[in-house]
Amino acid sequence: INKFVAVYWGPAGLAVVGQTQNFLNVASHALTLGGSNAVVRSLSSQEDRVERAALLKLVLTVLAVTYLVAAGLLLVLHDALPGLFFIPRVGAAPIALVLVACLPFVSLYTVSLAVLNGDRRMRGYFTLMALNAVLMLVCTTAGLSLFGELGLLAGLCLSYLVSALACLGLGVFSVGPAELMRSAYPTRAQRRKLANICLMSLTAAVVAPVATLVVRTMLGNSGGADQAGLWDGLLRISDAYLMLFTLPMAAYLLPAFSAASEVAAQRRELRQGLGFVGLCLPIVAIVVFLVREPLINILYDERFLEIAPIMHYQLAGDCLRMLGWVLGYFLLAREHTRAFITADLTAALLQVLMASLLVPRLGVTGAVWSMLAGYGLYLVVCARVVSRHLRED
Repeated sequence: INKFVAVYWGPAGLAVVGQTQNFLNVASHALTLGGSNAVVRSLSSQEDRVERAALLKLVLTVLAVTYLVAAGLLLVLHDALPGLFFIPRVGAAPIALVLVACLPFVSLYTVSLAVLNGDRRMRGYFTLMALNAVLMLVCTTAGLSLFGELGLLAGLCLSYLVSALACLGLGVFSVGPAELMRSAYPTRAQRRKLANICLMSLTAAVVAPVATLVVRTMLGNSGGADQAGLWDGLLRISDAYLMLFTLPMAAYLLPAFSAASEVAAQRRELRQGLGFVGLCLPIVAIVVFLVREPLINILYDERFLEIAPIMHYQLAGDCLRMLGWVLGYFLLAREHTRAFITADLTAALLQVLMASLLVPRLGVTGAVWSMLAGYGLYLVVCARVVSRHLRED
């Protein structure tokens, strides 16, 4: 996708794709109020079918209600959408209609991944992600080639729609509609516990992507969509090689930390997670830095080579981010609600504040420096809380 968009449309195209994917990611988690990670944590620690049905019924009910609210807001505020997605030549109404049509399916896809992860059905988890990646490639390529800018947006949305329908067809939830209708909602005590997890999950899923949306918008406003696209090119290089770490972390860490009730088990899982990231990630980052220019030409084209001189800042930030994520998963699993939210909010606020000062002067370099500072602060805050938790226990 990156190569096709970069060659066909240039850096500005990547800005559109990045902004759209960020928006859909934020919306999918917001519509379930962070319920996807609650599903992972709850299913990984209990096997009761009745409780499973009650949890899924609650999450899907919340999704239905919040979707109606979100759809109304999109239709009312649709005039701002072309500027948000860097496609001012496309009418606001078609963008709003495409988003309204696809949002429930994006959220359903997210919940389906959470169910597979919580059940530890890793083959299905990775198969679904691979299916969505292939669909995204086909749909966005066809949409951009045939219908231009709006086709690119519609192709992204269509890939999630087909993935969600595949989940329903394959019975990912393992609970039929009739059983969901008959089941009761979780008890008040269970809902209170789920609320803490959802609040942390919602913060993690929304705050950082919103900060990225804001910084990308700053770049677009100050230097044009091409500047926003160059920064997005850096982010996508990071996302590509960090999949070696983020996929096993997402599939393993949260269920493992949730299931570890004894302090010794928590320490063991934490050491394994930090050791895996701390030993392997710097080696991979150094290799990426050494081959940065050929890598940029392979992934994009020569118009993106101007990001090569600042890639070392981005790679340093990646190392801080992954170490912080290990500790963040631990805080999420052990329900340190206040500390988890504080870490996310302070890191995002620092990133946006620094970007507002640096981006108008330094452009993409300022955006990279602001993100590096945010990741560093997040790591420090999480490390202090995890250290105190282990000492107290």
